[in-house]
Amino acid sequence: MKRRATSDGYVLVAVLSVLLVLAGLIASSSLVAQSALRSARVDADRTSLDGLLRGGLEMTAYQLFTLKLPAALVTGRPLRFGEGSVVPRLTDEGGKIDVNASASAVLAGAFREAGVEASRAAELAARITALRGSAPADNAGFAPPDAVSPAPATGSGTPPSPSGPRRTGFRSVADFIAFTGVDHEEAAALNGMLTVANPDGKVDVLTASRHILMALPDMSDALADSLIADRGASTSDDAGRLKGTLDRQLDFIKFEPGPCYSVKLDARSASGHMASAGAVIAAAKTPDEPFYILQWE
Repeated sequence: MKRRATSDGYVLVAVLSVLLVLAGLIASSSLVAQSALRSARVDADRTSLDGLLRGGLEMTAYQLFTLKLPAALVTGRPLRFGEGSVVPRLTDEGGKIDVNASASAVLAGAFREAGVEASRAAELAARITALRGSAPADNAGFAPPDAVSPAPATGSGTPPSPSGPRRTGFRSVADFIAFTGVDHEEAAALNGMLTVANPDGKVDVLTASRHILMALPDMSDALADSLIADRGASTSDDAGRLKGTLDRQLDFIKFEPGPCYSVKLDARSASGHMASAGAVIAAAKTPDEPFYILQWE
């Protein structure tokens, strides 16, 4: 009896050991399954958010360039999709000073408005405009003329690639600022006034900030304040009313937005996850290409 009891005890220990091993395997499998499920959910959320951002960009471009809606009616209004919503926020790049196209006098005004001493501002502006039409090898960030890129592919899978006509000159405002050698505070002030996406170089006074208006030749504080106060919702009415007060600036300004806009997109999926993206878009010149993506980040 004693020997059998001992044998039974060994069997019990063996059975318990096997059960412990099985329990461990089940627990490990459960953890792996939970981890895989979480990973799948994260991937699904990323895919959903990516689709929302792409859809939001395309819908924003459609409203601007096909429906011809004013930017004021598009910006800040949620776009609702089956998987969530996207809020676009627009900035008219035509209301900024283009580092590759705006007149030397306007560039000098931008430098002065940023705090650069007047004589140095004029020197920098003259140096920048002298570069136009050339691409010296030692000027980092200054691009030679390039071919036209194909229209964007906006299907799923990868972020939209920059596309559209590439221009001669500085590729970005950051390259321009680095080239000028201005200090940190001056650079911060310049950054909000400059663009590389206003190809005609003229400033849209209907959307330009006060700092940009003050960079225009012969602009006074009183005239800038009056202009801002007089700007209304109807751009066509504004243009006729304001031209008479801006006769000394007419060579440097325009009264229409675009042709490029920067778009900040904030997406929220149905599950509550959020993502943001930014782009600079422009109307394409052919019916086969609804719009160009000049920048995506």
